[in-house]
Amino acid sequence: MDVSESENVELGESHDGLNEKIDKGGKEIVEVLDDDVTIDEEGEIAMPKIGMEFDTVDEIYECYRRYAKRMGFPCKKRSSKKDNGQLRHVTFTCIREGKNKRVTDASVVLNPTIKTGCKAKLTARLEPDDKWRISVLVLEHNHQNIPIEARYWRYNKVISNPVKRKHLLNDKEGTRMLELYHTVAAEDIPEVVAEQSPQGTFSLNRCDIGEAQFYKFSNDKSHDKFNPGQVWASYCKLDDMPKYYVEISRVELFPNFKLYAKWLEPCAPPREVIKWLDEKMPVCCGTFKAGKEEVFSNTAYISHLATGVSVNKQSLYEIYPKKGEVWAMYRNFNSDWTCNDLKNCECDVVEVLEVYDVRWLIVLVLVQVAGFETVFKAKREAGHDYIMGIPWIELFRFSHQIPVFRFTEVRYGSLRGCLELDPKSMPACLFPLK
Repeated sequence: MDVSESENVELGESHDGLNEKIDKGGKEIVEVLDDDVTIDEEGEIAMPKIGMEFDTVDEIYECYRRYAKRMGFPCKKRSSKKDNGQLRHVTFTCIREGKNKRVTDASVVLNPTIKTGCKAKLTARLEPDDKWRISVLVLEHNHQNIPIEARYWRYNKVISNPVKRKHLLNDKEGTRMLELYHTVAAEDIPEVVAEQSPQGTFSLNRCDIGEAQFYKFSNDKSHDKFNPGQVWASYCKLDDMPKYYVEISRVELFPNFKLYAKWLEPCAPPREVIKWLDEKMPVCCGTFKAGKEEVFSNTAYISHLATGVSVNKQSLYEIYPKKGEVWAMYRNFNSDWTCNDLKNCECDVVEVLEVYDVRWLIVLVLVQVAGFETVFKAKREAGHDYIMGIPWIELFRFSHQIPVFRFTEVRYGSLRGCLELDPKSMPACLFPLK
C-alpha cells in the first residue's frame, strides 16, 4: 500500500475509518447526527453526516466546503491514501488543524500561527460498490468560527455572473472601483430587519424624551462625578445624539458649578477605514486630539463617561467600540451621507461581543422587549442569537455609544439578563416620545 499526497496538501497521519472512531481512552469521538437533512440556499445537502454516500471525492469536498462556509471555518484536504494505485481514503480538516513548530528562539513572534490543534475533520473511504461513504465526522472546534468572514477565503472569492456583468458595464462607463465598494462588499453583509423601528422622520427635542423606566441615568452625571482628565461624550446638535467628546480640564463646584473642558477633534481615520465624504459628519470612533476649551455651566449637553479611552505616544486619544459596550449602528450604511441625512437615517442597537484588531467587530443585535420602551434583549432567529460581523473598513457604521443598565438581579424576574438603554441616547427611530 503506497501513501501519496495530493497537490498543495500537507501530508498527515494516515487515517483508518474504523480506528479513528475510538480515541486512546476508548471514548467515542464520532458525532452522529439525526436523520434530518439540512438544505442550503442552493437546494443541495449542506450538512455532512455519517454514512452519506458520494460518487466522487470532489463531491465530498464540495459538500464539506459549503458546510464550512456556512459555519464559518476554512477547510482543507489533509491527507489521502491509496491502495494498489487506487485512492481509498481521504480526510478533510479545519485549516486550524495541527500546530506549527517553532523555528526561532526569539521571545516575540511577529506572525503568530493560526493553527490551534483543531480536531474537526471528515474522513471518507471508498466502498466495494465504488461509492464514497463518510466514515468519521468530528464537528466540534476549539476556536470561534466567523461565518461572515467566509467570503474572504481564497476558494470562496468567486464573482457570480450577474455581478460580473454589472461590473463590466460599470467599467465600460468609466465608473471607478472606489465608487463601487458597496456593490462589491457591502451588499454581502446582512442587513437587520427592523422589527423594532417605526418608519418616518422625527423632529427631536430632548425635553420631549421621557426618563428611563427603571434606572435614573442622570445620577451618573451629577456634579461630583466629573474629574480632570476624564473624557465624556457630548450631544451633537445635528441630531441630539452623543457624538462628540470633551476632556475635562477643571471642575468648579462653588459658588457656581463650572466645567472647563476641551473639545476632542477627530484626526484622519486609518487608511483601511472608509471615510465620510462630508467632512462635517460627526465621528465617534478613531483617534482624537484636544481642541479649544469651553466652559459649561450645566451638564445638559453632557451624555455619559467614555470608558476605555487610551492615550498614545502622540498624546492622541483613541476611542473604539469595546467588548461589552452597546452602540447604535447605522442601517444601510453609506459613506456618501451628509449631515442632512442624520435625522432621517435608521439605526439598530447592538452589543459588541468581540473585537478582532483592524479586522472584524462581532456584534449581537438587540430588540425592544414588548411592553417596554427602553428595555432591550437579544434578537433571536431560528432559535439562535442574531450575530453580525462588521468589517473594520466600515468602522464609521457605528453611530454612537449608548449608556445601559443591566438587569442582573433575580428581583427583575423575566427582565433578568435584559438591558435598559438611556432614552436620551437612543437612535431617532426608537425614541420614546411622551
